[in-house]
Amino acid sequence: MNGDEVRLQLPGDPAYGRLARIAATSLARRLGFTFRQMEDLGLAVDETVILLLQPGADGTPTSVEFRLLVADGGLQVTAEATPGAGAGQAWPTPDAGDRFAELAGPVVGDWQLGPDRRRVRFTARR
Repeated sequence: MNGDEVRLQLPGDPAYGRLARIAATSLARRLGFTFRQMEDLGLAVDETVILLLQPGADGTPTSVEFRLLVADGGLQVTAEATPGAGAGQAWPTPDAGDRFAELAGPVVGDWQLGPDRRRVRFTARR
């Protein structure tokens, strides 16, 4: 499975966030992650959805793309939001970034938040 990649293009509606969690944890199970590791990964994906689907000036992003890459016994997750037409620089809010750092940061490795805070990348390992 090393090198396999799964891409999900989700509408900018939090109701679709569960699809990203299911895809990520299903891949983790195939990689031999423990139940606890899958739960941690699910939490990180949930927090990513919360972070990236913060409302902009015009409501919510138009879409969020998740890329799940199997690499070296781990799963690299990259998520990027496409902002709505009126979204300004203040989106997502600093509080959302702090929440991600506090809740998801400790359970995944090598996480990064893009400079425009519309992109998240982290690695979950067995």
